[in-house]
Amino acid sequence: MAREQRKLDAIRDRRSELENHYIDELVAGRISRRQFMRKGAVIGMSTGLMGAILAACGNANSGGSSSSSSGASSSAAAFSIVTPAIGQIFTFFGTLFFTLLGRTRLRRVLVAFFDDREARLRMLKIMNDIEHNLTSYLSMVAIINFVVGIAAGVIAWLVGLPDPVAWAVLGFILNFIPYIGALLMEAALFFVGLVTFPTLSYALVAPLLFVVFATLEGHFITPSIVGRRLTLNPLTVFLSLVFWTWLWGPVGAFLAVPLLIVGLVAVGHLFPSDDPALPE
Repeated sequence: MAREQRKLDAIRDRRSELENHYIDELVAGRISRRQFMRKGAVIGMSTGLMGAILAACGNANSGGSSSSSSGASSSAAAFSIVTPAIGQIFTFFGTLFFTLLGRTRLRRVLVAFFDDREARLRMLKIMNDIEHNLTSYLSMVAIINFVVGIAAGVIAWLVGLPDPVAWAVLGFILNFIPYIGALLMEAALFFVGLVTFPTLSYALVAPLLFVVFATLEGHFITPSIVGRRLTLNPLTVFLSLVFWTWLWGPVGAFLAVPLLIVGLVAVGHLFPSDDPALPE
């Protein structure tokens, strides 16, 4: 009697081992569902148990596929953010390159587009004024931003922030963006100061010094120099910045003021307050 009981226990243990083995094979994908059903029937597994195991494996697979699809959707979302920025930068530099390359021919085409002599003269004057105003504005702003970059590097060096040259370059580039550029620079100085220095008060030294310098530059230096040649309404500059940033992203933020100058020059010639007498 005891011998028969030991045989039954051995059979049950062997059956349990085979069940676990077949379940592992099914989960690993080494056997199909049909093969699992056939092998389970051979060792005497009930149909209800095999159905429950197959349903559990199906839910696990669907969960894995959903996690994979969520990962894929996250990658797609990141790609959808990065790709437009790359496309915008490529479009901008491509357009700039071919515009400069064919600038003379473009001027001839735009002038020849009009049949009327007065319209041709007006178009020619618009293009000359746009070129003159853009050249004056960009050259003056580049010099001012160079000084701002030097000041940012000196502030970083005096306070003890790492890599003052990088701060100088960042200050030079960001100052081309009206309003937002200075805020981004101050935020960057503050957050890097939090990581670099042990106290909050010491981390505030660099951004406060830059705020003082940016205030002097934005309210006194730049208006006194640029205002002699070109006067821009602050509200118009802000709306232009919002629109072109929305349309072209970071590239639009850099181009907001130059494009505003182009538009103002064109509007000033097309809708003058007093029509100038055109030369004969």
